[in-house]
Amino acid sequence: MDERKRKTPDNPNLAAIEGNLFGALFAFHKNATDLLRNSGLDDDKLTLMSERIEELLADATSDMKRTKNLDLAGPLESAYEELKSMLDELRSTRQWRSPKPCRPVRW
Repeated sequence: MDERKRKTPDNPNLAAIEGNLFGALFAFHKNATDLLRNSGLDDDKLTLMSERIEELLADATSDMKRTKNLDLAGPLESAYEELKSMLDELRSTRQWRSPKPCRPVRW
C-alpha cells in the first residue's frame, strides 16, 4: 500500500521530480542560450539580458521555495517569453526597463 501511495500522480517519486526539474531547467537553458546567440546584440545589451536571466531564475526559485511547488516548467516558460519581449525592445534601440525593480541575486 505504501508503494502505491508513493507512485500516484499526486505524490510522484523523487526520480520523477528530479527529472521534471532537470528537464525544465535544461529546456530554459537551451532556449535562452539560442536566443542570446542569435540576438545580434552588442555586449552591453547582452549583459542586460544576462542580468535579467539571473533575476528571473532567482524569482522562479524563490517562488518555488515559498509555494513548495516543484513545477518550474510554467515559470520558466513565462521567463523565456519575457526574454523574447526584452530582446525585441533592445533590438528596437529603445531603452528596456525591467517590469520590477532589480534586486541582488543570491546564490
